[in-house]
Amino acid sequence: MASDIYQKLQQGIGHQQRHEFLAAEELYREVLEAHPNHPDALHLLGVLAYQIGDYEVAEDLIGHAIDVNGAIADYHNNLGEVLRVTGRLDDARQQYQQALSLDPEHPNAQMNLEKLDQPQAGAVHPTTDTSEFIPDVSQHLPSYLLSLEDETARPGQNLIDLSLLAAHKASQLDLQAIASRFPDNIANAINLWPGEHYRLLAALIDILQPGLVITIGTSTGASILSIKDNLPANGKIITYDTTSWSQRSDCGLVETDFDMQLQQKLVDLSDPVQAQSEQGLLEQADIIIIENSRDEHQVRDYCELLDILSFNKPPLVVLDDTRVVPMLKTWRAISHPKLDLTSFGHWTGTGLIEWK
Repeated sequence: MASDIYQKLQQGIGHQQRHEFLAAEELYREVLEAHPNHPDALHLLGVLAYQIGDYEVAEDLIGHAIDVNGAIADYHNNLGEVLRVTGRLDDARQQYQQALSLDPEHPNAQMNLEKLDQPQAGAVHPTTDTSEFIPDVSQHLPSYLLSLEDETARPGQNLIDLSLLAAHKASQLDLQAIASRFPDNIANAINLWPGEHYRLLAALIDILQPGLVITIGTSTGASILSIKDNLPANGKIITYDTTSWSQRSDCGLVETDFDMQLQQKLVDLSDPVQAQSEQGLLEQADIIIIENSRDEHQVRDYCELLDILSFNKPPLVVLDDTRVVPMLKTWRAISHPKLDLTSFGHWTGTGLIEWK
């Protein structure tokens, strides 16, 4: 077991040195999935976060590694670097000094400590810092660009035509009545055009007039309300969750929203045993929407489930958060015709898939 961990960490380091960050991250997360407090995996994943400019995550991960094992000079030196690039020079100095107390010959810690006394001490190393490229916005995420010339799962003309029509239709919709159910931090996004997927979802429902919509994850309920307002009279929504909608303080749904057209089922579809009981119903779906899909392992479970179902006809699958770093590999691995509609959906990514 220990040799397997060592091998994965060494492979991850090799990927990281070649700037193959996704491959390195996957290996480190495999170690942490089995050993959540493994200090080397925490530290290396923190260094990776530092390299892509996600300094808050880097500080958390390396700090966690130090909590587990505070006797490693490299951990303190690299935490010092995170603190330095974020402008906390006194805290950085303490970390460099701690590294040197553990290893008086540590070359990087000594060099970094000396840099603090130079006029450019607060400057960020140009090869690792990305902050100068980030505009002053309320939210941002580190991202990777994905090439298209080697993408095999390209959209067919039907999916392209549907997307163009949906984008046009969405621009004419008004979801202010739905937005009014929510506090400003949620409401501001619901009726936004373009750039959030609620109007896009509503347009897709209006165009396709589905008999059955499956949503995996209710979240705040904004998507469900956007769908329901445009559902045909004989249409139905079934949303799957592991906890009741009523347990979320930010949910905009109310009891009267649940009627002949809307039902919540407390079933974990990532569990094959539970999913099997829903197979017949899932196979009737016209549209399947996977909400809050930042857990790449869970989304892979959903995709594996969809691949073994015998649908009455190929459903349209809407996948959320396709541009969040943990989801990039999962989105890329989907082999069905697909199209990235992020500009008309969530800023974190909205993908449409024709699940053939």
